Amino acid sequence: MNPLTPLKSTATFFLAIGVLLIAAAGPTSANLIVNGDFETGDFTGWTTTPAATGSNFGVTTLPPAHDTLGAFFSANGSDFDSISQTFATTPGASYDVSFFYQPVSPSSPNNGFRALFNGVAIYENFNTISGFIFQTFTVQATGSLTTLEFQGRNAVSGGVDYLDDVSVTPTQSGVRGSGYWANHPEAWCFSNITLGCQSYTQAAAIAIMLSPTRGDMTYQLAAQLAAAKLNVDCAGMDSSCVASAIAAADAWLCSHQIGSNVRANSQAWKEITPTYNTLADYNEGLLCAPPP
Repeated sequence: MNPLTPLKSTATFFLAIGVLLIAAAGPTSANLIVNGDFETGDFTGWTTTPAATGSNFGVTTLPPAHDTLGAFFSANGSDFDSISQTFATTPGASYDVSFFYQPVSPSSPNNGFRALFNGVAIYENFNTISGFIFQTFTVQATGSLTTLEFQGRNAVSGGVDYLDDVSVTPTQSGVRGSGYWANHPEAWCFSNITLGCQSYTQAAAIAIMLSPTRGDMTYQLAAQLAAAKLNVDCAGMDSSCVASAIAAADAWLCSHQIGSNVRANSQAWKEITPTYNTLADYNEGLLCAPPP
Protein backbone atom coordinates (compact mmCIF):
# COMPACT_ATOMS: atom_id res chain seq x y z
CA MET A 1 0.00 0.00 0.00
CA ASN A 2 1.21 3.47 -0.77
CA PRO A 3 2.35 5.02 2.58
CA LEU A 4 0.16 8.01 1.82
CA THR A 5 -2.98 6.00 1.07
CA PRO A 6 -5.59 6.86 3.69
CA LEU A 7 -6.78 4.06 5.92
CA LYS A 8 -9.86 6.27 6.16
CA SER A 9 -10.21 9.96 5.52
CA THR A 10 -12.00 10.63 8.80
CA ALA A 11 -13.19 8.29 11.51
CA THR A 12 -15.57 8.95 14.34
CA PHE A 13 -16.23 6.30 16.98
CA PHE A 14 -18.75 6.03 19.83
CA LEU A 15 -18.28 3.06 22.16
CA ALA A 16 -20.11 1.86 25.26
CA ILE A 17 -17.31 1.65 27.84
CA GLY A 18 -16.64 2.78 31.38
CA VAL A 19 -15.99 6.40 30.46
CA LEU A 20 -19.27 6.55 28.54
CA LEU A 21 -18.46 7.46 24.96
CA ILE A 22 -21.49 9.29 23.59
CA ALA A 23 -22.43 10.69 20.21
CA ALA A 24 -22.29 14.45 19.79
CA ALA A 25 -20.07 16.87 17.97
CA GLY A 26 -20.08 20.53 17.14
CA PRO A 27 -18.00 23.69 17.10
CA THR A 28 -14.62 23.45 18.77
CA SER A 29 -13.50 25.21 21.94
CA ALA A 30 -10.10 25.86 23.48
CA ASN A 31 -7.81 22.81 23.36
CA LEU A 32 -7.18 21.35 26.82
CA ILE A 33 -4.00 19.67 25.59
CA VAL A 34 -0.70 21.55 25.86
CA ASN A 35 1.60 21.21 22.85
CA GLY A 36 -0.76 18.82 21.09
CA ASP A 37 0.90 19.60 17.75
CA PHE A 38 4.45 19.05 19.14
CA GLU A 39 5.62 22.22 17.44
CA THR A 40 7.88 22.95 20.42
CA GLY A 41 10.11 20.22 19.00
CA ASP A 42 9.89 18.17 22.19
CA PHE A 43 7.45 16.72 24.71
CA THR A 44 6.81 19.97 26.60
CA GLY A 45 3.54 19.57 28.51
CA TRP A 46 3.57 15.78 28.24
CA THR A 47 4.55 13.12 30.78
CA THR A 48 6.76 10.50 29.13
CA THR A 49 7.17 6.88 30.23
CA PRO A 50 9.81 4.87 28.34
CA ALA A 51 9.31 1.21 27.52
CA ALA A 52 11.05 -1.15 29.92
CA THR A 53 13.18 -2.42 27.03
CA GLY A 54 13.81 -1.20 23.50
CA SER A 55 12.53 2.35 24.11
CA ASN A 56 12.68 4.70 21.12
CA PHE A 57 10.33 7.69 20.89
CA GLY A 58 10.51 11.44 20.49
CA VAL A 59 9.51 14.34 18.23
CA THR A 60 10.44 14.57 14.56
CA THR A 61 9.25 15.82 11.17
CA LEU A 62 6.39 13.72 9.86
CA PRO A 63 6.49 12.28 6.35
CA PRO A 64 4.65 13.96 3.46
CA ALA A 65 1.95 15.04 3.07
CA HIS A 66 1.61 16.01 6.74
CA ASP A 67 5.04 17.67 6.84
CA THR A 68 4.87 19.07 10.37
CA LEU A 69 6.47 18.08 13.64
CA GLY A 70 4.88 15.16 15.46
CA ALA A 71 5.60 12.37 17.91
CA PHE A 72 7.13 9.07 16.77
CA PHE A 73 7.05 5.65 18.45
CA SER A 74 9.63 3.02 17.43
CA ALA A 75 10.18 0.84 20.51
CA ASN A 76 11.69 -2.36 19.10
CA GLY A 77 10.46 -4.79 21.74
CA SER A 78 7.10 -5.89 23.07
CA ASP A 79 6.80 -2.99 25.51
CA PHE A 80 5.22 0.39 24.73
CA ASP A 81 6.60 3.89 25.05
CA SER A 82 3.96 6.22 26.48
CA ILE A 83 3.09 9.93 26.60
CA SER A 84 0.20 11.38 28.61
CA GLN A 85 -1.41 14.56 29.91
CA THR A 86 -3.78 15.10 32.82
CA PHE A 87 -6.21 18.02 32.65
CA ALA A 88 -9.25 19.39 34.48
CA THR A 89 -12.67 18.15 33.36
CA THR A 90 -16.24 18.46 34.56
CA PRO A 91 -17.70 15.13 35.70
CA GLY A 92 -20.49 14.15 33.35
CA ALA A 93 -19.48 16.67 30.66
CA SER A 94 -18.69 15.54 27.11
CA TYR A 95 -15.38 16.13 25.34
CA ASP A 96 -14.19 15.66 21.75
CA VAL A 97 -10.86 13.82 21.48
CA SER A 98 -9.09 13.90 18.12
CA PHE A 99 -5.65 13.09 16.75
CA PHE A 100 -3.73 12.28 13.57
CA TYR A 101 -2.16 8.80 13.42
CA GLN A 102 0.11 7.26 10.79
CA PRO A 103 1.81 3.85 11.02
CA VAL A 104 4.71 3.14 8.65
CA SER A 105 5.93 -0.45 8.26
CA PRO A 106 8.29 -1.14 5.33
CA SER A 107 7.86 -4.92 5.74
CA SER A 108 5.59 -7.30 7.63
CA PRO A 109 4.06 -5.14 10.37
CA ASN A 110 4.94 -5.62 14.02
CA ASN A 111 3.56 -2.46 15.60
CA GLY A 112 1.02 -1.40 18.19
CA PHE A 113 -0.70 1.83 19.16
CA ARG A 114 -3.30 2.74 21.78
CA ALA A 115 -5.18 5.85 22.86
CA LEU A 116 -6.59 5.71 26.39
CA PHE A 117 -9.01 8.08 28.09
CA ASN A 118 -8.65 7.69 31.85
CA GLY A 119 -7.13 4.26 31.41
CA VAL A 120 -9.82 2.96 29.04
CA ALA A 121 -8.78 2.24 25.46
CA ILE A 122 -10.76 4.32 22.98
CA TYR A 123 -8.60 3.30 20.01
CA GLU A 124 -6.23 0.39 19.33
CA ASN A 125 -4.26 -0.51 16.22
CA PHE A 126 -1.96 -3.53 15.92
CA ASN A 127 0.16 -4.91 13.10
CA THR A 128 -1.00 -2.48 10.43
CA ILE A 129 0.91 -1.59 7.29
CA SER A 130 1.39 2.00 6.19
CA GLY A 131 -1.48 4.46 6.03
CA PHE A 132 -2.84 7.48 7.87
CA ILE A 133 -6.04 8.41 9.63
CA PHE A 134 -7.62 11.27 11.58
CA GLN A 135 -9.51 9.90 14.57
CA THR A 136 -12.32 11.64 16.46
CA PHE A 137 -14.07 10.39 19.58
CA THR A 138 -16.67 11.94 21.86
CA VAL A 139 -16.28 10.87 25.47
CA GLN A 140 -17.83 11.70 28.80
CA ALA A 141 -15.59 12.58 31.75
CA THR A 142 -16.21 10.76 35.01
CA GLY A 143 -14.01 12.88 37.28
CA SER A 144 -12.60 16.34 37.86
CA LEU A 145 -9.22 15.26 36.45
CA THR A 146 -8.79 13.17 33.32
CA THR A 147 -5.70 11.61 31.72
CA LEU A 148 -5.26 11.11 27.99
CA GLU A 149 -2.49 8.64 27.17
CA PHE A 150 -0.91 7.34 23.97
CA GLN A 151 1.13 4.14 23.86
CA GLY A 152 3.16 3.10 20.83
CA ARG A 153 5.75 0.66 19.52
CA ASN A 154 7.00 -0.43 16.10
CA ALA A 155 9.54 -3.26 16.07
CA VAL A 156 9.98 -3.44 12.28
CA SER A 157 13.33 -2.17 11.01
CA GLY A 158 12.59 1.33 9.74
CA GLY A 159 9.06 1.17 11.09
CA VAL A 160 7.49 4.13 12.91
CA ASP A 161 4.08 4.99 14.33
CA TYR A 162 3.43 8.75 14.15
CA LEU A 163 1.07 10.92 16.24
CA ASP A 164 0.13 14.58 15.78
CA ASP A 165 -2.57 17.22 16.25
CA VAL A 166 -3.86 15.92 19.58
CA SER A 167 -6.90 17.86 20.76
CA VAL A 168 -9.40 17.63 23.63
CA THR A 169 -12.21 20.18 23.61
CA PRO A 170 -15.59 20.42 25.37
CA THR A 171 -18.30 19.04 23.11
CA GLN A 172 -20.54 21.77 21.75
CA SER A 173 -23.85 19.91 21.53
CA GLY A 174 -26.12 22.95 21.87
CA VAL A 175 -27.73 24.82 24.75
CA ARG A 176 -30.98 23.57 26.28
CA GLY A 177 -33.80 25.44 27.99
CA SER A 178 -34.93 25.08 31.58
CA GLY A 179 -37.65 22.62 30.55
CA TYR A 180 -35.07 20.21 29.18
CA TRP A 181 -32.91 20.32 32.29
CA ALA A 182 -35.91 19.95 34.58
CA ASN A 183 -37.00 16.82 32.76
CA HIS A 184 -33.58 15.26 32.16
CA PRO A 185 -31.92 14.86 35.57
CA GLU A 186 -29.60 12.23 34.08
CA ALA A 187 -27.94 15.01 32.05
CA TRP A 188 -26.88 16.92 35.18
CA CYS A 189 -23.19 16.65 36.06
CA PHE A 190 -23.59 17.59 39.73
CA SER A 191 -26.01 16.77 42.53
CA ASN A 192 -26.20 20.29 44.01
CA ILE A 193 -26.50 23.70 42.36
CA THR A 194 -26.11 27.18 43.84
CA LEU A 195 -28.81 29.71 42.98
CA GLY A 196 -28.19 33.02 44.64
CA CYS A 197 -26.56 32.35 48.01
CA GLN A 198 -28.33 29.04 48.58
CA SER A 199 -27.26 25.55 47.53
CA TYR A 200 -30.08 23.29 46.35
CA THR A 201 -30.17 19.57 45.74
CA GLN A 202 -30.99 18.46 42.24
CA ALA A 203 -34.51 17.50 43.30
CA ALA A 204 -35.10 20.86 44.99
CA ALA A 205 -33.74 22.78 42.00
CA ILE A 206 -35.95 20.82 39.61
CA ALA A 207 -38.95 21.59 41.82
CA ILE A 208 -38.09 25.29 41.55
CA MET A 209 -37.75 25.05 37.77
CA LEU A 210 -41.12 23.32 37.47
CA SER A 211 -42.89 25.39 40.10
CA PRO A 212 -45.92 27.49 39.02
CA THR A 213 -44.74 31.01 39.77
CA ARG A 214 -48.12 32.65 40.49
CA GLY A 215 -46.46 35.91 39.56
CA ASP A 216 -43.35 35.44 41.72
CA MET A 217 -40.56 36.33 39.31
CA THR A 218 -37.81 34.90 41.50
CA TYR A 219 -38.79 31.44 40.25
CA GLN A 220 -38.51 32.51 36.63
CA LEU A 221 -35.07 34.00 37.11
CA ALA A 222 -33.94 30.95 39.09
CA ALA A 223 -35.08 28.62 36.31
CA GLN A 224 -33.12 30.53 33.66
CA LEU A 225 -30.08 30.82 35.94
CA ALA A 226 -30.08 27.08 36.63
CA ALA A 227 -30.38 26.27 32.93
CA ALA A 228 -27.52 28.62 32.06
CA LYS A 229 -25.26 27.07 34.68
CA LEU A 230 -26.11 23.57 33.47
CA ASN A 231 -25.47 24.54 29.86
CA VAL A 232 -22.05 25.93 30.80
CA ASP A 233 -20.90 23.32 33.33
CA CYS A 234 -22.55 20.12 32.10
CA ALA A 235 -22.93 20.70 28.36
CA GLY A 236 -19.60 22.53 28.03
CA MET A 237 -21.13 25.51 26.24
CA ASP A 238 -19.33 28.79 25.61
CA SER A 239 -19.96 31.09 28.59
CA SER A 240 -18.26 34.25 27.31
CA CYS A 241 -21.53 36.05 26.59
CA VAL A 242 -23.36 34.99 29.73
CA ALA A 243 -20.81 34.89 32.57
CA SER A 244 -21.63 38.42 33.77
CA ALA A 245 -25.38 37.71 33.62
CA ILE A 246 -24.92 34.56 35.70
CA ALA A 247 -23.00 36.53 38.31
CA ALA A 248 -25.62 39.31 38.31
CA ALA A 249 -28.49 36.82 38.68
CA ASP A 250 -26.76 35.10 41.59
CA ALA A 251 -26.19 38.44 43.30
CA TRP A 252 -29.82 39.50 42.79
CA LEU A 253 -31.15 36.20 44.16
CA CYS A 254 -28.98 36.66 47.24
CA SER A 255 -30.93 39.85 47.93
CA HIS A 256 -34.26 38.55 46.64
CA GLN A 257 -34.44 34.93 47.69
CA ILE A 258 -36.40 32.41 45.69
CA GLY A 259 -39.99 32.54 46.90
CA SER A 260 -39.80 36.14 48.15
CA ASN A 261 -42.73 37.12 45.90
CA VAL A 262 -41.10 39.71 43.65
CA ARG A 263 -43.80 40.92 41.22
CA ALA A 264 -43.32 41.66 37.55
CA ASN A 265 -44.28 45.34 37.98
CA SER A 266 -41.88 45.93 40.88
CA GLN A 267 -38.80 48.12 40.61
CA ALA A 268 -36.63 45.22 41.76
CA TRP A 269 -37.76 43.10 38.82
CA LYS A 270 -37.36 45.95 36.33
CA GLU A 271 -33.74 46.28 37.43
CA ILE A 272 -32.94 42.60 36.81
CA THR A 273 -35.06 42.16 33.66
CA PRO A 274 -32.14 42.77 31.23
CA THR A 275 -30.20 40.03 33.02
CA TYR A 276 -33.19 37.70 32.82
CA ASN A 277 -33.51 38.39 29.10
CA THR A 278 -29.81 37.64 28.54
CA LEU A 279 -30.10 34.31 30.34
CA ALA A 280 -33.27 33.39 28.43
CA ASP A 281 -31.70 34.31 25.06
CA TYR A 282 -28.58 32.30 25.91
CA ASN A 283 -30.62 29.23 26.87
CA GLU A 284 -32.53 29.49 23.57
CA GLY A 285 -29.30 29.47 21.55
CA LEU A 286 -29.58 33.08 20.46
CA LEU A 287 -26.22 34.29 21.80
CA CYS A 288 -22.69 32.81 21.81
CA ALA A 289 -23.71 29.12 22.18
CA PRO A 290 -25.68 27.31 19.47
CA PRO A 291 -29.03 25.58 19.87
CA PRO A 292 -29.16 21.75 19.61
